[in-house]
Amino acid sequence: MIEVSVMYPTSDDATFDVDDDETTHFEIVDRTMKPTKWEIDAGMDRPYIAIGR
Repeated sequence: MIEVSVMYPTSDDATFDVDDDETTHFEIVDRTMKPTKWEIDAGMDRPYIAIGR
């Protein structure tokens, strides 16, 4: 099994749009890599605002 993580660093003005990631970025992941599953951990505390796997 291979797990790829994309980590979004946080800052004072950082925002993360889960809906945009699901509909835009992860659609590309589905189409190109065909993973068995993917998930987004959002609303995290420092040092990352979100992690997509």
